[in-house]
Amino acid sequence: MKGMVHMKEASNKGIVIISILMITVVLLMLASSLLAINYYNLGFTNIVENKASALKIAEAGVAYAIYCLKEDSTWQPPSGGLPMMEIPGRFEITFDTAKEFYSVNNLEHGVRDGAWGGSKVPGYSVDLIVTGILDRGDNKVVKRVRVILQRDFYSPGSFSSGQTSVDANTIDIKKEATADNPSEAGNIHSNSIKSSNNDPAIKTIDSSGTSTYVYLHGGIASAQGTIDIKDTQSDHNLDIENNSSVDRVKQSKNIKPIDIDGTISQAKNNISSGSITSGNTYVIYKDKVEPPLPPSCTVSNGQLHITDNIVFNGNVRFEFDYSYADPSNSAYDPSVNIADGGIYFDTLSGKSPSLYVDQGNLLVAGALKGNGSCYVSGEARFIGESNIVAPGDTGVAILSKKDIYMELPSVTDEALNLNITGLVYSHGNINVDILDPNDPVNPANNFTAGQWPSNWEDIVLSSSGGGGGGGTVYPVPYTGVANGVNVSISTDGTGTFTKNADGSYRLQLTPSGANSVVGSYYISANSNTDSEDYASSSAAANFDITYPGTSTLARLFNVFSGSSGGGTTTTGSGTKIDPDFHITGGIVAIDPNNPVPSQAKPDNPSAGNIHINIGEGKFFIVSSKKYLKLLESSRASGVGFKTILWSEI
Repeated sequence: MKGMVHMKEASNKGIVIISILMITVVLLMLASSLLAINYYNLGFTNIVENKASALKIAEAGVAYAIYCLKEDSTWQPPSGGLPMMEIPGRFEITFDTAKEFYSVNNLEHGVRDGAWGGSKVPGYSVDLIVTGILDRGDNKVVKRVRVILQRDFYSPGSFSSGQTSVDANTIDIKKEATADNPSEAGNIHSNSIKSSNNDPAIKTIDSSGTSTYVYLHGGIASAQGTIDIKDTQSDHNLDIENNSSVDRVKQSKNIKPIDIDGTISQAKNNISSGSITSGNTYVIYKDKVEPPLPPSCTVSNGQLHITDNIVFNGNVRFEFDYSYADPSNSAYDPSVNIADGGIYFDTLSGKSPSLYVDQGNLLVAGALKGNGSCYVSGEARFIGESNIVAPGDTGVAILSKKDIYMELPSVTDEALNLNITGLVYSHGNINVDILDPNDPVNPANNFTAGQWPSNWEDIVLSSSGGGGGGGTVYPVPYTGVANGVNVSISTDGTGTFTKNADGSYRLQLTPSGANSVVGSYYISANSNTDSEDYASSSAAANFDITYPGTSTLARLFNVFSGSSGGGTTTTGSGTKIDPDFHITGGIVAIDPNNPVPSQAKPDNPSAGNIHINIGEGKFFIVSSKKYLKLLESSRASGVGFKTILWSEI
């Protein structure tokens, strides 16, 4: 029995040992599995963390690029990438298009080809490809992100760091439509913090309650302060029918001031000494200017033609002699129309000239015409019916460090027009006014060349007094087609066909060549509804004939010359009509010392303000990026970007 008991005990011990071994094996297998799972989990976690870290490195590269491009739009990234401080990794950016993954800096240009992958680069943007690299020795992880950042550029129709006040019949602001963006929505903005109802940031209602009607064509009026544009259905002076609106959320917008002194200084360094002259009062006579100017300036028929850049040191004043337009003066020349006088910028070999005034003011007591620019370190004042187009490379029409004045007189029967295509920009105030008859800059007052008549604006510019078509001189022989009217003046002599102050037309002919007499002449004017012909075949030593202003011939020539119809403002009653002003580009006034006013530093009444005071005249602005290039260049630094694409590649 004892033997059997011992055998049973031994058998039980064996079973226990086997069970323990089996449990141990299971536990070992379980532990091994857990170790394996943990190992792979750790590996997977490391992979995820490394990829996330590499992505974060790439995103850090984007942030770094944005910072650098804000400070310098021409920034170039360091070769070899930039290492991270506490992470074993770096990010790489290159603008070298020969590399596999490259970025494109297009901050200074419109849409163009050349982006990575064969696509186009949006205008005024940077197409960034940033490679983030995490390098832990035997474990290297690469992540790439592609980000397209476009400058958050504010295209101003009208922009002021201070107050904008408008007293006019209407102000019409719209954006130039393009194929990519057909919207014409314009905008007006003021950074002024003025919040009084009587003295707001944007003022369109005068003290008597009369309001200027505002057309924004679906755009927005915005300001830091109060805006007194009414926009309710029951009471409005805004084209709400076009979905234009007033943004009542107080906000600022930033446009970095332009370095005007630097621009003028650079021009002086790049110009020949022969084109730099001293400031003075220059009188433009019919065929000369006194004192003389550099050879790039010539005078013909009261027109000063400038064909190359010119710099004046000190104050400059241009006046126009009236003697050749005065019938009582011995210098009178009826063949020359003083209304066509002015300063003409003439494009030569594809280059448009610029007029620079360093350390002085500029006054032009007449019109600016042609293709060119004015840069003035002081005050700039223009009182004529100007019509200038800025060159395409800069887009600048008038750039002034101090106040800009643009003035036109009110005249009888037909509104005068100032037309400027380009950026009008000032670090002082921009003032648009009706010319005061008592102002010292009025040609009727205190001119070196002699005073003009007190009613010169009607004699020279009004349609009833010789302007706006009055005073127009046609050389004979002459043919032309305009405004639906065909005109022709033929003769075997030579002469002129002139519109007189009373609206009549005068034909003056003299023999030509070896002829002792004028053998014949023929005048014809016809439209779809009217025609008039005058002819003579009788010989005469000369012909001097006047056709009444009431004649069909006179009326047809008026239509032909654009002195009636054509959408101009007329009354036909002799009433004085206030002038109209047209700007294609933008009008910007910025106080460079305080571009974004605050309660601690409010806006300055002497700088950064726009004041339009033209009575019943109309003010038109077409905002065009073509003429805001210098503004865009200044915007490339110190401002933000908007993201139009963010993706991993």
